[in-house]
Amino acid sequence: MIYQGLIVTVGVIVTLNALQISCQCLECPTKTHPQDAFCQDDFVIRTTITDVTEVDPKTSYKIDIVKVFKEPAVPSIVPTCVPSGLSVPPECFFSLHVLNASLPCGVELEVGQEYLISGTEEDGEMIIDACSLAIPWEEVTSHMKIGLNKRYKKNCQCQTGEDNCIVEPPEDELCFCQYATCVEVKKDDCAPVCKWKKSKTFKTCVEGP
Repeated sequence: MIYQGLIVTVGVIVTLNALQISCQCLECPTKTHPQDAFCQDDFVIRTTITDVTEVDPKTSYKIDIVKVFKEPAVPSIVPTCVPSGLSVPPECFFSLHVLNASLPCGVELEVGQEYLISGTEEDGEMIIDACSLAIPWEEVTSHMKIGLNKRYKKNCQCQTGEDNCIVEPPEDELCFCQYATCVEVKKDDCAPVCKWKKSKTFKTCVEGP
């Protein structure tokens, strides 16, 4: 489902819950695998940051949603925000809350940059932190795009870091994020197992230039 020309107001708010969220965020891995983020988060979108207005302590971003890979459960957030003609319905304006970039869980987005973003929905609001995906779209590999369009959703029963989908060695974590997906494999009458499906570029990534 593609949403083009959708303009949304995004607010950045630092709350008294910052310390609690920061403690939770510190438990996140160095690199959150996009498959885990896709399966665990409430929404996943491709979006462009088009403008920013700073009013201390808030920063308001204006974004253009290019594509929705995973819709949040609350229908008022994204699914109802399909522009009618040239107008944008009032319900399409909402807040995306993130912590200040100076905090452990802070997120900083650059105007003019296109991102792959994931996050959670709470009380009708979209929220992201450092555990969420906030990857410049130019860094999203073709293997990741296949995952976003079908493979991640199809294999949410598998989780990275478990069974045969362990990231080993740890220093190759980025290569696993960009060029490997934990998929379910069935053979004959045996119980299905999860294992890494790696792209041809995975080996090149591991070996380096």
